[in-house]
Amino acid sequence: MNSQTAVSQSEPSQADATPATAEAPQNLYRPLTVLRSEVLSPEMRRLTLQGEDLSPFDTLDNLHVRFYVPVDLSLPCEWPTADEEGRPQLTKTQGANNVTMRYYTIRRLDVARGEVDIDFVTHGHAGPASNFARAAKPGDRCAMSGPCGFSVKPADWYLLAGDETALPAIARLLDNLPAHCQGSVHIEVSRPGCEVVMPSHPGLPVQWHYRNSNLASSNRAADNHSVADSPSADHDAGVAYEDSGLSDLPQALASVRFPEQPDSGFIWVAGEYELLRRCQAAALADRHWPKERLLGVPYWRRKADN
Repeated sequence: MNSQTAVSQSEPSQADATPATAEAPQNLYRPLTVLRSEVLSPEMRRLTLQGEDLSPFDTLDNLHVRFYVPVDLSLPCEWPTADEEGRPQLTKTQGANNVTMRYYTIRRLDVARGEVDIDFVTHGHAGPASNFARAAKPGDRCAMSGPCGFSVKPADWYLLAGDETALPAIARLLDNLPAHCQGSVHIEVSRPGCEVVMPSHPGLPVQWHYRNSNLASSNRAADNHSVADSPSADHDAGVAYEDSGLSDLPQALASVRFPEQPDSGFIWVAGEYELLRRCQAAALADRHWPKERLLGVPYWRRKADN
């Protein structure tokens, strides 16, 4: 999302998830260091981070963490410390210590190796977390606390949908949902070539959608193995493009066939605030779907032109 678009947010990934964030019984602070960085697509990057005693974060009940990064990469930081109960304690107000916090999703956790993967949307307006992800090198410091955030409820049928900011959570769910589950997954990215390789679930096929209005008719079910080999996936994180902000994702969700028994299903939708609102309205139109079987997570908000 470049300067030509009507998009503005403090962080293009999960910076503004606080309205849908649930506090966990514990808020544990863990210093982290960067092990490696991997480009996933022209618009996404993965950091593999290392820390100690990560077992409290090994839960699907709370998908998110509070992620601490430098505000200015060129200045020293005064990092939070942990109190006697392990909770983060700021030495100064957030920002004054050159440390800020954003909400992100744990993509992968290896407790035995002390590793955690966090994926970042790196295109569009600069934010401290995406800036950190672009520039990160082995040994760089960051931190997290938590876990926090709602997750899906047990079900036999799922509808999972969202834009690229929802990709880490959807991928983690696909890794962990039981094999007998049925349903569908709908993900919107800016254009072809920006897909990422997703976990393969036998009952939850992935359908890709594109925001560019000229590509609306090109939506397709992607072979997850072919995406990585696609010539268009050139991993050029600096590619600029015109992001129209248009979406046919709501229309796609309106056409999904729902189970006859709502109590056997669950809908999880996340991403940009207005897109989320439209997706929920389209998916639930003329359907008597119980509110407790749906979770919408607004990760960020698109601002109109002044």
